[in-house]
Amino acid sequence: MPTSNQRASSGLTLIELIVVLAVIATFAALVAPAISTSSPRRAAILELQSALEAARSSALANQTEVYVALMDATSADASKHYRQYGVFARKRDPSRRYFANQVDPTIATYAFPTSEFDTIQVWTDLPEGILLALGSEVEGLVNTAVECPSRRPFPTVSATGAPTDLVLPFIMFNEEGRLQFPQFYETDFHYLAIVEGIIAPDGSRVFTRTIPSPSSGADIPVTEVLGFNLYSGRIRLLSQ
Repeated sequence: MPTSNQRASSGLTLIELIVVLAVIATFAALVAPAISTSSPRRAAILELQSALEAARSSALANQTEVYVALMDATSADASKHYRQYGVFARKRDPSRRYFANQVDPTIATYAFPTSEFDTIQVWTDLPEGILLALGSEVEGLVNTAVECPSRRPFPTVSATGAPTDLVLPFIMFNEEGRLQFPQFYETDFHYLAIVEGIIAPDGSRVFTRTIPSPSSGADIPVTEVLGFNLYSGRIRLLSQ
C-alpha cells in the first residue's frame, strides 16, 4: 500500500506532466504559423502581397497613380524572366486629376514617358526557385496579371548596366486606391500567382514541386495566388 509520501510524489509527477504538455501545446501553437510561412514560396507570396498593399496605400496617400511592373520574358536577360517586380509612382501634377483619362498608359507609343515615374521600390528578385505563375499553371485560373495585354514602358537596367525601357505588364492603383489596370473587363487577369520552378537554359519553365490535382489527379505545380478586388483595390491571399 503506497504511503502518503508516495501518493504526494505520484501526484506531483502528474501535475508536472500536465504542465509540460500545456507548455508543449502552447509552443506548437506559436511555432506552427512560423513553420507554415517559412518556405520560400510562402515568403514570396507574402512579400508580393505586402508590396502591393504598400503600392495601394501610396496611391491613396499621395493622390497619384502607382504601378507595380511585372517582369515577363521581354528582357534580354533570361535570369530575370518571371522573377522580378518593381513599383513606380507617377509624379503628381495638381493640374491633372485623373491621369489615366488623359493619357492611355497601355499603348507604348502614347504612354507618358518613364521620366514621369518616381521609383518607390527598385526591381526586386523573387526568392531563388520561385517564378511568377501563368494562369495555365494554377488550378482554376485562366490567366494571371503577368499575361495581361495591358502593357506600358517601365525603366529598367540592361545586362550591361545601361538604362533601358521595357514594355511590360503591370498592376495599377489609381488615386482612390482602386484597381485600374488590369481593367474591369479583364477579370481573368485580376490574379497574381507564383510557382516553385526555374527557367531552363532553353527558356522552358521547369517545376520543382508538384502535387496531384484535386480534379484530374494529374500532377500540377505548387502555387500561391493573390486576388484583387476591382472596386476597393484590396488584395486577398487565396488558399491553394
